[in-house]
Amino acid sequence: MKDFNGMIMDCNLIDIGFTDNNFMWNRGHLWQRMDRDLFNNAWINAFESTHVEHLSRTLSNHAPLLIKINLKHNCSPSHFRFQNMWLLHDSFLDVVKTNSQAPLIPDNSISDNNTKYFHALVKKKHAKNTICKIHRDDGSITEDYDEIVILAVNHFKTHLNKIFIPSSIINPHIIPKLISKDNNKGLTIPPSLEEVKDTVFGMNGNAMVGPDGFTTKFFNKYWPIIYEDIFAVVTDFFNGGAIPKFFTATSIVLIPKNNLADSWNDFRPISLCSFFYKFISKILMNRLFMHFPRIILPFQMGFVKSHPIVDNILLAQEFCQYFDAKVRGGNMILKLDIAKVYDNINWEFIYKILSLFGFDFNFIKLIKNCIESLYFSIMVNGKSHDFFKASHGLGQGDLISPALFIITADYLSRGLKDLFSKYPGLYFRTLGCFKISHLYFADDFIIFFNASLTKINKLWIFLTNLS
Repeated sequence: MKDFNGMIMDCNLIDIGFTDNNFMWNRGHLWQRMDRDLFNNAWINAFESTHVEHLSRTLSNHAPLLIKINLKHNCSPSHFRFQNMWLLHDSFLDVVKTNSQAPLIPDNSISDNNTKYFHALVKKKHAKNTICKIHRDDGSITEDYDEIVILAVNHFKTHLNKIFIPSSIINPHIIPKLISKDNNKGLTIPPSLEEVKDTVFGMNGNAMVGPDGFTTKFFNKYWPIIYEDIFAVVTDFFNGGAIPKFFTATSIVLIPKNNLADSWNDFRPISLCSFFYKFISKILMNRLFMHFPRIILPFQMGFVKSHPIVDNILLAQEFCQYFDAKVRGGNMILKLDIAKVYDNINWEFIYKILSLFGFDFNFIKLIKNCIESLYFSIMVNGKSHDFFKASHGLGQGDLISPALFIITADYLSRGLKDLFSKYPGLYFRTLGCFKISHLYFADDFIIFFNASLTKINKLWIFLTNLS
């Protein structure tokens, strides 16, 4: 077997994966994926959209393999993607110096310095994420690439531009003003060159790239050559300038949650932003996180300094021991898993909560210029389609999104704290005197409360008003 695997490597043959059934052979209780198709570089380069399906078994104990190729998918050119391995090439520095004064136009000829086998490995990963079929709204399935593209664009464009009627029920009394004038000055002042450099070098150099095609590692490597341009962009933004439209282009990549993904709910949409947008977003995020210890209530342990998330786990386990305690009304534990919370959050709600905490107009304007400036394209099998703006929501992949969600989610936490303080009978009954209303991390909330009908009704009204 070792010699056989060595032969596969020597011949540059690659298994691109499969869809549908995980196993295709069985004998008794033993199930395996025994048969597989192998492709060479020439095939993968010519037919990027190749995918393999495991069909249902009939008379044989082996499932047949079906190789499918979508020729329409191979017609359009792919996006430029900078590869960090290019930095190891001896002549690449000369290329950067030669073009440092010219407009940043990607040059696909650089990719010739890569090996064909490396590209084959990349395309293998792309093949596994290929959308081969999707359910229509009526439940039927289509495998036509053009129709899949139309369905994808319509689905996400409609979802990100739904008309929501914002709730006017926002209780300003539960949010204290915690940000001072000096704090706001520190949040809005243009960053120094040192802060800019620390931010760039603190970003993940191997993260997936956006429409611009450049990784952070490129900017780290050639910082002495290009730092003035980076510094000029961020200074202009903090002085009130808009982010250039090219930098706000964002690709929504659809990551399948399983091998059988055939509906849009089976995909996780991830926003891939350009380097300059991520960089500006990172600075705002870092400045926000500095104030989290004072803003965020301790119920969200994962974002309070020196309080690890394991504290929440231990507290939840401790309360579960009293779940069956013989108390009046009984006890109840409610877990809230907010579906698509990033997609559905209202921008005006974000700005209102920030204002109540004391963030001034200038800082909120910086946040607004970030999240409202994005233009989205839907990536289907490696190709971008359409170009539109959203009317609400935060992008998963936008570095500022977690910080903004945590702050707005703290409104729910403070609301629960206020509700339980007004109605102490709501508290989960334990044998001790320790009382806690809820715990939460990111978008998962666990509420501990008394299970009598009147208590459940009070909590239900609160959650309904919040939604």
